[in-house]
Amino acid sequence: MKPDSQKSRAALIAELVLLRQRLDGVEANAGDAPPRFRQNEAVLRKILEDSPIGVAVVSHPEDETQLTGKRLFVNEALARMFGGGALESFLTADISATWADLDQLAIFEHALINRVELTDFEARRVRMSDGSEWWASLNTRPLRFDGRDGTMVWHFDITDRVNGEIALRQSEERLKNILDNLPSAIFLQDADGRATLKNKRFDEWFGGSDMPLPAFLKSEATSGFDGKSGAGEVDLTLTDGSRRTLVASKFLVPGYAGASAAEGGADAPDAEATIVTDITKLAAAEKQLRQSQKMEAVGQLTGGIAHDFNNLLGVVIGNLEFLVDEADGNDRMSAMVATALKAALNGAELTHRLLAFSRKQPLSPKVIDLNEHVSDMLGLLRRTLGETITVDAHPAPDLWTTSVDPTQVENALLNLAVNARDAMPEGGTLTLETDNVTFDDEYAATNPEMAPGDYVVLAVTDTGDGIAPEIIERIFEPFFTTKRFGEGSGLGLSMVFGFARQSGGHASAYSKVGLGSTFRLYLPRADQESKTNATVVKDIPRSRGETVLVIEDNAEFRLLALNLLSDLGYGVLNAANGPDALAIAASAPRIDLILSDIVLPGGMNGPEAVQQIETLISDIPTLFMSGYPRDALTNNGRVNPGILLLEKPFRKVELAHKLREALGKTQTAPPENLG
Repeated sequence: MKPDSQKSRAALIAELVLLRQRLDGVEANAGDAPPRFRQNEAVLRKILEDSPIGVAVVSHPEDETQLTGKRLFVNEALARMFGGGALESFLTADISATWADLDQLAIFEHALINRVELTDFEARRVRMSDGSEWWASLNTRPLRFDGRDGTMVWHFDITDRVNGEIALRQSEERLKNILDNLPSAIFLQDADGRATLKNKRFDEWFGGSDMPLPAFLKSEATSGFDGKSGAGEVDLTLTDGSRRTLVASKFLVPGYAGASAAEGGADAPDAEATIVTDITKLAAAEKQLRQSQKMEAVGQLTGGIAHDFNNLLGVVIGNLEFLVDEADGNDRMSAMVATALKAALNGAELTHRLLAFSRKQPLSPKVIDLNEHVSDMLGLLRRTLGETITVDAHPAPDLWTTSVDPTQVENALLNLAVNARDAMPEGGTLTLETDNVTFDDEYAATNPEMAPGDYVVLAVTDTGDGIAPEIIERIFEPFFTTKRFGEGSGLGLSMVFGFARQSGGHASAYSKVGLGSTFRLYLPRADQESKTNATVVKDIPRSRGETVLVIEDNAEFRLLALNLLSDLGYGVLNAANGPDALAIAASAPRIDLILSDIVLPGGMNGPEAVQQIETLISDIPTLFMSGYPRDALTNNGRVNPGILLLEKPFRKVELAHKLREALGKTQTAPPENLG
């Protein structure tokens, strides 16, 4: 109740008390009072009857069986408060029946019996008309009425105020429940830096009321704060010992410095509100995303470089192979050519690693049992690592099959093993483990590098010196190496990373300085069982009179291909682009096979040119070649079923075998499925 209303109510009570006292005086002298006193009595009684305040006079209880006594007087206002009806019936009604709370009734009865005054006693009452409840504020005062001891009771209807207070409390309870169940910590602090409101999460993270506020949350930590929303990010150890990344947003709440809404208002000082959110998972995901984007950008760059070098190296390697034959019998010339060819092949291996990192190296996946491949490589690994390093294998029983390029998975394992050997110069133990693992949607949401699903894991653990945190973040970057100049290219681990990503999986590294390192390859689970298909061909097959149409835009490489094909006994036609090839196919008397680059100028790439030629020559075999086959590959770098692809740079023997493979089978996948 507002102060003004309280004052007016007190004034009314005082006025009624004065009237009652005057009435008592009139009654005391009624026997010999002149007519004007009796007239005054009538006036005073009329005032009580017409008062807007509910008034009742209750007699003093006659005995213990009638604790509340009887009503000696009630006015119209009180009768209306209890639901109306005749005053006579209300006078004789049971007083206790109008009380909703028996505990409150007991207090009232005690006041009547002991003639104790009650002031602003709030009680739940019951309307006699319909049984509904209402709230009254009671004030009592003992008096004499009609020559009997009694108590005057004033009733003020405060139902609206009480209901408002109840609604306010319920609203605050709902608000507190909402605040306590938020994932963020929330608190308000006044101008003195005292927390005036906190939620449950705040106490869990930063301790109870006795704990000092963390420095970054105090008002002085945001000097010059102008009331606008602000935020700060900090790494902090919480009371449970966990290390978290938190972000705090601050803003002003005008007129809300108290702990409850009732203490606020237009005249209340402003409070500073702070919302603290745990962004540990988000920060980790953002960091991983930035790293992934950086690796993707580097991959695009290295892939483009590798494409150009593959064309150059292809020309060099092809012509050096011709020189090998020309230098036959000239030992000095043969030695020089062999040295040059070895260097060129090393360069080709370098570009293959760049393509592996950039996920542009074509893969030929097969369904394999990873346990079998690891077991088959144990002998090679032990010979490669030397006697000072023990190699232990722990294959998981019932390991799922995986769909990967078996050659590349073996190369990846060899790279990881060699890397582990370099980390253990004094010897140690290399442990190989396999396992099945499933990542759900929740895990994938905070680890964007992993798609939800089933994976086969290959873990390679060494007992070396470990890797520092600032280094392990860059461990998969191409050309990054901790070895001395000339001891490593920095492409081994980047190739492993690229192979895993291109295979639909992921590679990760975990290390602690002084305790060793663990590298894990996550490879996608296959939908079928593994099959073994090994074909070894040693001879260089030659032409059987076929004619090959070569489509290649690089003039030097096109000339090399013509020379290699001619040397193998094939008839040769050539075109620099798709439209030229289409024109040749329309007029040539015979074409048995197409050897086409994938990326071509002139608005028509290799697969599109082949598709057009097939309208003229149905079911013509095709062998694609590319140093950067981004447009020929789908499904994350896997060669489409039925498509034959020859990677640049290639050697004469590789070309010869691929040609016979293409001529010995019918193309099963249409070119439009290549891009």
